[in-house]
Amino acid sequence: MHCLSTALERVDNILFVHLPQINSKAEWTEKLTKLFNKHVCKHENPSEDWIYLEVEGLTFSGLSTKTTLGNTLRTLLYIYHYIRAAGIDPEPWISKIIKFAASGDDGVTLCAAKIGDLIAEAIKSKTTRDTEP
Repeated sequence: MHCLSTALERVDNILFVHLPQINSKAEWTEKLTKLFNKHVCKHENPSEDWIYLEVEGLTFSGLSTKTTLGNTLRTLLYIYHYIRAAGIDPEPWISKIIKFAASGDDGVTLCAAKIGDLIAEAIKSKTTRDTEP
């Protein structure tokens, strides 16, 4: 996942997050699109695959992976990865059969029991488990 922000020493910061096929409903002004194209990558319509977060303050609090924002994004990506690994839906962000949400390092997945079993198997196959008690 690509996470980029502009000049962290500024008072107003913008964090761009790559979420394929998110089709963001947020308004992307011409100024914001130019900023995105300059600092992230060239994209004619970034709202198709990217979201942006406006962050006020002098700097982010700590490292991005140790803040609530970083933890939330990481948790969503874990869920996304396990859904794809289970072969349930190639595009979990826009799925009609499974929904998920996160707050910090807490995540929830809403789905039918059979789908939950597939996700549990994917998690077991992709994570390290100790074999000794």
